[in-house]
This record gives sequence, C-alpha cells and structure tokens, in this order.
Amino acid sequence: MPLSTQNSVKAKCHNQPAFDEGEALEDLDPGQGVERGDGGFEAAGEDSATKRVVREQRNPGGRGIEDDESPLEKGYDSGSNVETLGFQSHDQARLLVDYADVDDDASDDEYSEGDELGWNSDGHLEVIDGGDPSDAVATIAQEDDVEMSDGDDPVHVLVEFL
Repeated sequence: MPLSTQNSVKAKCHNQPAFDEGEALEDLDPGQGVERGDGGFEAAGEDSATKRVVREQRNPGGRGIEDDESPLEKGYDSGSNVETLGFQSHDQARLLVDYADVDDDASDDEYSEGDELGWNSDGHLEVIDGGDPSDAVATIAQEDDVEMSDGDDPVHVLVEFL
C-alpha cells in the first residue's frame, strides 16, 4: 500500500521520515503522538513537542485487518511491537484529532484549514483555543472543514507540522 493513500498516516514528506519501532507501553493507535518511555513508546503528553507518531501496521493482513477495514483502524496492544514515524516541519500526516469546545458552548464545532493544533493528555491533537493544550505543533492542512461534537471519537485529519 503506498503511504500517500487515505489509509496511511504519512501523507507528504519533504525528506524521508525517521522510522523507529519498539514495545508499546500502552494501547496505541495510528495517528497518535508518542514519546519514547522506559523501554518503549507511550502516548505523548499535553503540550509535548514531539513530532513522532504511531504509523499504520505495515503488514495489516497478518494482524487481523479485513478487506473492508483501513489500517488506520487497527491499533497496537500494550506489549506489542509498535511502528512510529518522526516528522519534520512542513511534512503532512493524517493524525488523530479530538473534539475541542473552542466556542465554550458544548455544541458542534467546526475546525478549518490553518487552525493550530497541540497534543493533549491522550496523545491526540486538539485545536488550541486559549486553554489546554497551549503549544502548537501542527495546523490543519485539509481543505474540507472538520465538524465534531462533544463525545465524538478522535478522527484522522490531514495536518501539517510546524
């Protein structure tokens, strides 16, 4: 599967991203930010500066992915071998974005191209709205707006690293 498909974290890179693998210290999903912990990888923390993310499994058929599933839907269990990619400024990736109540009214929110994103405590990106997270690592790069509601699962969104 080419890495520039909708089924891949990696979308567009100016240089070859740095591949690394190791033990998943907790359950991890493709598109989640990670940091190297004690003996493996764990979810990035709030306002982390990391540009390392979990990538989709390279041999999805051997890991239980059906023909109608995207490899982005198949996570890594704690204790399994996890594959990660490190990105640089201006590289694009499909990463998990969580709902952020940017207008503070608990209603649906729409996120647009150029909105700044930072890591939250789950290792997902979240639109910066003056609260937590506060440090931007990426912006939304896709042209279509993303609408989310409180309680929605994180969704894969095309982002560009700063």
